Amino acid sequence: MVGEDALVVGIDGGGTAVRVVVADLAGRIVAEARGGGINPNSGGEPGPVLRQVLADALDQSPAGTRDAIVGGVAGLAGYLTSPDVLETAAQSAWTEAGLSTQLRVVSDLVVAFWSGFSTGAAPRGRSGRVLIAGTGAVAAAIHGSEVGAVCDGYGYLLGDRGAGVWLGQQAVRAGLDGASGRGPKTMLTDLVLSGRSSAEVIADVYRKPPRDLGGYAPLIDRAVELGDEVATLIAGEAAEELFAAASAVGDTPSDGAPLVLVGSIAAGANPVGVRLRELLDSRDVSYVLGGDGIAGAVALATAEASGG
Repeated sequence: MVGEDALVVGIDGGGTAVRVVVADLAGRIVAEARGGGINPNSGGEPGPVLRQVLADALDQSPAGTRDAIVGGVAGLAGYLTSPDVLETAAQSAWTEAGLSTQLRVVSDLVVAFWSGFSTGAAPRGRSGRVLIAGTGAVAAAIHGSEVGAVCDGYGYLLGDRGAGVWLGQQAVRAGLDGASGRGPKTMLTDLVLSGRSSAEVIADVYRKPPRDLGGYAPLIDRAVELGDEVATLIAGEAAEELFAAASAVGDTPSDGAPLVLVGSIAAGANPVGVRLRELLDSRDVSYVLGGDGIAGAVALATAEASGG
């Protein structure tokens, strides 16, 4: 039996930042610390960062915290491609922190899924699907702490269809086509150009990192609100792309497995997110809105500690 004073550790690590929290089994945070990115695929150094941030969180915790910790979960970006590196780094940090209970190291896709159940019961069979759409897009089947089928997540050159960078690209292309006469007239032309020439817009796009194209995505929202047909079609296509990704990792679109929607596009109050949820409703697909990865890490750690 796990005592009422038991604590768990949640770790959420990505390419730009890592966050560690100590929380009780009701999800209340006792201590928290943050540090730099740890994704080895983005040049991160996971070992030193995880050791430091975990130590910082424990140092901020009340006396006796180490003895009260019954387990932890680390959801780390890059785990699917570099599992050995991240497993070793996380387990070493855990041991050096003086913790002897189990640390489960998983993909960030897993904790994204579990973020949908941070305030309620664990999903039926501890399995389901997650669709993440913010800057990029990826869908995955989740079985407890394991990742099953994955769809998209190919990056801006090959995929991430329906997400922020893809939407920004579509907005700029439609705006430029409207200006040149190749495409239909659209409000996106004035919104994208914003007093600049087409050549200036093109130069600006290629001068910046590709992910910055996502900055044009909100122009789709604005044009849809104004009744623009081209923008409405783009938003509809984005929703269809995201629905297709989610469907690809399940047996059928209505297989009954819970689908967790995560990210500013999929879970947000924007035309793409609204249309996506309309599609899910029309196919009788049940879904919940997820939160941040740290909530999912704590939820999974709590479920495992409680035997849920």
